Amino acid sequence: MMIRLKTAAIIASIMVTTTVTACAGDLTAVRVSDYDGASRIVFDMTELPLSWTKSYNANQNTVTLNLANTTNKISNAADRTTHKIGVLKGMSFQPTNDGLQVRLSANQSINYHAFTLSNPNRVVVDLFSDYSQKTTKSVGASIQTANIKTAVNEGLIRAYAMTVSNDAPMVVASVPGGKPLSSISQQHIAAVGLSVPGKSFDKPYSVSASGEVDLNRIQSIGVLRYTPSRGYFIEEKKPLLQAKTPKSTLVITTVNGPRRNNALTLYTSSFGESTNTNEFGYEVTVSNGKVLKVGNGNSALGNNQFVLSAHGAAIASLKSLKVGTPVVLQPRQELAKVETAGGAMVEGGTLVLHNGSYVGPKDSTNRSRSFIGTTKDEKLVVATVDKHNASSVGVTLEEGANLLTSLGAINGFEVSNQGSVDVEVDGHYTHKGNETPSAYEKILIIK
Repeated sequence: MMIRLKTAAIIASIMVTTTVTACAGDLTAVRVSDYDGASRIVFDMTELPLSWTKSYNANQNTVTLNLANTTNKISNAADRTTHKIGVLKGMSFQPTNDGLQVRLSANQSINYHAFTLSNPNRVVVDLFSDYSQKTTKSVGASIQTANIKTAVNEGLIRAYAMTVSNDAPMVVASVPGGKPLSSISQQHIAAVGLSVPGKSFDKPYSVSASGEVDLNRIQSIGVLRYTPSRGYFIEEKKPLLQAKTPKSTLVITTVNGPRRNNALTLYTSSFGESTNTNEFGYEVTVSNGKVLKVGNGNSALGNNQFVLSAHGAAIASLKSLKVGTPVVLQPRQELAKVETAGGAMVEGGTLVLHNGSYVGPKDSTNRSRSFIGTTKDEKLVVATVDKHNASSVGVTLEEGANLLTSLGAINGFEVSNQGSVDVEVDGHYTHKGNETPSAYEKILIIK
């Protein structure tokens, strides 16, 4: 339903000065979309503001934007699309000495998230209520499902979760070409889509065309296992890496962990500000693919830098590296891969939760994501989060880990690169990532 939101088009006064100022941008249109408990306001701009500030007045439930070098050129009332009852009550525009002030008033206490987009240039503000709703349902003695509506820093999210008891076993089916969960012929009480054709789980690190590892993506992955004697549990699989120099290949034994005797350890900035090692070793700092400096311990960890730290017998492997020597990090292959009998294993994506603490990347974007976790009493937890406009803005990896924690998980990983996956319980789809069920090449089946 389209209705009109009346907004005054205010013509800003033109100041004539002898000083040349930066090019100003024009605010040309405003669009509002209302959802259940949220409103999204989109401002179309000819240029993004050179600078801008945002603030919230809790007493007045008002968000204020100050857009520098911006002129209000709105000539028509804003279009407002109403899907549900939103939270935006009104808006006003006021020219200032250096730009434009926008005030957005809400009909209740809210949170908000404001951000910019380029090409086309837009300022977007999401206003959303701060509430949490969880509806649970038990299916037999082994399954409990939950539909969740809650808020993260960036807006509202809609999530679906399933908890499986530790005495309900799993198997993992491999289906070349893929098939939907509704096509599973073997008897089961629940099924979860794991990977769609052409989209394998993310590696714990990404690799460039030259074979070099992206430092910001060096992460452990999670491995889900099930045994009748124990139930569900997740193990950490650490990255397997090597350092390649013009004359040698150095096997890295540990990543971002304590330096041990006769071992070669890799440290990145995600470990901290320094390696925190003592002086009884040998360390090489690499920046932009070349040795920057050498030392004995506690080397600083700057952005886009890594440190190779050796102790004992491993020191000799680093002694030949001088300042300026090229060094490239590369993945190395496993010597052997052991599978669990019966297919009761899922080697998943990025590990995000370990012993109750977040262990994923420092930064990630809001996306539709799915996660697998395990609880202290060896239950299985599956959580999937949608992303659809302001009604569900998706989650970061850390927010996904927090969701797992709220469901009782202490360990967990992302079902990486799959978005929001399908879940079937008791012969019915209880969650679909898209309107049409997806086909999956790997499927987790609960017996």
